[in-house]
Amino acid sequence: MKVQAALFPCVLSACIGVDAPTVQADGGLNDGGAKDAGAPAHCSGAAFESPVAIDGIARGDSIDVDFWVSEGGTALFASSRTGGVGSTDIYAGVLRGSSVSDVALVATINSPLAEYRPMLSVDGLSMYFTRFTGATFQLWAARRTAATGSFQPPFQIPNPRSIACPSLTPSGSSLYFSDMGSSGKARTYVQSLDTPEVPPVELPEFGETFRCPVPASTGAELFLRELVDGRERVVRSIRRNGVWAPPEPIGAL
Repeated sequence: MKVQAALFPCVLSACIGVDAPTVQADGGLNDGGAKDAGAPAHCSGAAFESPVAIDGIARGDSIDVDFWVSEGGTALFASSRTGGVGSTDIYAGVLRGSSVSDVALVATINSPLAEYRPMLSVDGLSMYFTRFTGATFQLWAARRTAATGSFQPPFQIPNPRSIACPSLTPSGSSLYFSDMGSSGKARTYVQSLDTPEVPPVELPEFGETFRCPVPASTGAELFLRELVDGRERVVRSIRRNGVWAPPEPIGAL
C-alpha cells in the first residue's frame, strides 16, 4: 500500500481488515471505493524503512520543498533555485530509485508570487498547487488535454480559508489541507473538488497541533505532522467505523 507521496516517499505496511465495509474516504465527501481499517486484520510486508536522501534536489544553492511523486514516477517540487519566475516555483522531474533527473521548470504554472505544493490528478491531466499572496495560501489548478502535454494557464479555485499543504484523496475528487490561522494554530479540513462552491468540512478529530494531512491509497489512513514542544514528528491515524483514531507517532520517521 502506497502513500501518494507528498511528504513520505517511503515503504508502508499497515494492518487493514479484508472485510471492512465500503465508506467514504475523505471524511464525509464523495470518494467511494475506499475502506475503513477493520478487524480481524492481516499484516504483511515491511514497516517504514529509514529515510534516504533524494539526489537531484536540495542541491545546496536553493530551498527545495513539497516533494511529491506520482505512481508513474513523475516528481514535482517547489524550489527557490536560480532561473525561476518568482520567489518559489514549481519544477518537475523523473524519480528513478532515489534520484530525480530531467528537472525542468513547469511552463505556464509559475508567477512572480510563490508557488508551493504541486500535485497531479490521477489521470495526469490536472495539476493543483498553492500560491502564497503574502497573507494567505490560495488553491490553484491547471488543465491539459494529454498527460505529456503542456498545461493551460492556471485558475484559482475559490476557498474561504488559507490552504496550506493540501493533499489529494485517492480518487482525486477531494483534498485535505491545513488552515494555520492567524495565530499559527492549525485546523484540518477536507474540500470537494467536484463541488468547490461547497465550503470545506473541518475534521474535529485533529486539534491545533496537527497539520499537513496526507491520505494513504486506501483512504483509511491519514498521515500528519504533529508539533510537540517546538519540534515536528510524523504521526498516523487509522479510521474505523467512520471515525479517525487518535494519531500515533511512527518511530522510523
